[in-house]
Amino acid sequence: MKLVTAKPPLYPNITVNEIQSCLPHLYEPDAKDRRVADSFYFKGSTSFENELCDYLRTNHCFVTNSGYTSIFLALLAAGVTKDDEVITTPISWGQTLSPIVHIGALPVFADIDPNTFQISYDAIVEAYSPRTKAVLVVNLYGSCPELHKIRTFCDAHNLIMIEDSAQSMGRKYGKNFTGTIGHIGAFSFNSGKLLPIGGAGAVVTDSEDLYNKIIYYGSKSTHKNKIIGHTDLSLEGLDYTFLCHPILQEIGRIKLTQLDEMNEIRQNNMNFLRKELSDIKSIQLQTINKDSDVSVYMFSFKNLAPIKLDKLFDLFKRFNIPRFTYNPKPLCDITSDRFPWYIPLIGSCPNATDLCNREVCITSYRWITERQDYLRQYSDAFHYCYEQLERRL
Repeated sequence: MKLVTAKPPLYPNITVNEIQSCLPHLYEPDAKDRRVADSFYFKGSTSFENELCDYLRTNHCFVTNSGYTSIFLALLAAGVTKDDEVITTPISWGQTLSPIVHIGALPVFADIDPNTFQISYDAIVEAYSPRTKAVLVVNLYGSCPELHKIRTFCDAHNLIMIEDSAQSMGRKYGKNFTGTIGHIGAFSFNSGKLLPIGGAGAVVTDSEDLYNKIIYYGSKSTHKNKIIGHTDLSLEGLDYTFLCHPILQEIGRIKLTQLDEMNEIRQNNMNFLRKELSDIKSIQLQTINKDSDVSVYMFSFKNLAPIKLDKLFDLFKRFNIPRFTYNPKPLCDITSDRFPWYIPLIGSCPNATDLCNREVCITSYRWITERQDYLRQYSDAFHYCYEQLERRL
């Protein structure tokens, strides 16, 4: 029996020493005003924001309190308002969709490519209408859709392209980092992301105009006045204030120095398991678009065996394979009675529905060490399970 007994390392790997090393940056014993944490934004951009700009090779960054906030601010900066249309993917976490409907805009779903699982360029073109204001793409699982083609289309139709890069921090499409190919990039740094801080997010852009709007909608008045100064933006004081806590930012500075090494190990481990499972005829591994880095946030494949997903998961459970469904249903089929701003969604995305009915996922952002004993056990268990299925079916 091919039982999985080994486990990946604990994650996130934030140590006590790393947390303690942050504190001197937030306490000035000789200062008259010792509330350094309270005045963190009084001088303008923070050290973490500047270091993110240097790393991503982008002009502007605002660090937020969450990935949700990052997308929300990106939409506001893009000028999305009530009844505008925003084209997006039906395959993603719910926080990709909820900022759109929170604003009162209308999500228009462009189906995914059945092989890459990414939003389809052709479907985006088909979904476009005169009411479209923005295109919100997702770099799903750490790899990418056809970002350059989508950006060219958006530029030609005067649309703002937003990259939801919550799962792809530090990953590239061609020579550019994800989050920097669209007009605005939105990131998440919670404890289950590639850059794990325990919370927070970021919005990045090369456009000074878009950056000023991001600050206008997302920061408090003192910071607004420092960054924006005297512009046409009216600082009336009705602030959202989506600031990130200074301690989280200091942790982020430490983890940013470790990101490339973690991603390289993740990539090696992902490629190892993809190669190990490539001979199983009853699974379809996620295809990676040309120029895109391989997915490292989530290991995903589509089951092709004639067995329902719940029955397949029962079989996997017997062998301790840490499987789960990341997308139990496409976003276009989600319903909610909790929020007064929720609107019923209309649309059909057959490729997304098929993926939801067949997809098997394992979290791979935890694969940050070179030891591969658990990956070998995953491979052995998957091979054994599918061999048993072939005999039965």
